[in-house]
Amino acid sequence: MIRPLRIAHRRVWPALALGLPALVLAALAARRPIPVEFDAIPFGAPAGRLVYAVEGRRADGVPFRASLYRATDGAAQALALSIPGEALDELPEVLAYWMLGDGADPIASGVLLGPVRGDELLRLPDQASRTPGVLVLYDLARGAVVATVGLTAPDVSGPGGAP
Repeated sequence: MIRPLRIAHRRVWPALALGLPALVLAALAARRPIPVEFDAIPFGAPAGRLVYAVEGRRADGVPFRASLYRATDGAAQALALSIPGEALDELPEVLAYWMLGDGADPIASGVLLGPVRGDELLRLPDQASRTPGVLVLYDLARGAVVATVGLTAPDVSGPGGAP
């Protein structure tokens, strides 16, 4: 390496050593928060607590069924959603979002329910028991929405019995 390059090299490395960590920290601080339903831990809901089932179709035409359950963990209004694993067999990285209305971008305007894993229940936000919304299934691998299904606000004393 010739002398002018050695001098430039010696000056650039300390600048990078100080500048890159500062840049990474600034980028982390500038991230906007993604709303997450922190109570999305699966909880038990026996078959007798089924509120209703929704038939839907994925974007590629494959039908699937989503079931809405009322929680059995003491929360009268809490609802949970279940999507059978065979409905998404060839889509291993699917996230479920709940949104009000037909928002354009589920990641920006939706509430992340969590990854769809077989018949594991995903807790819906408390707002879902009072307000109709849309279930959006987003495939991480393809970076695209694979299905949307409208969810109506269930009658609290409707099918499945009173809380």
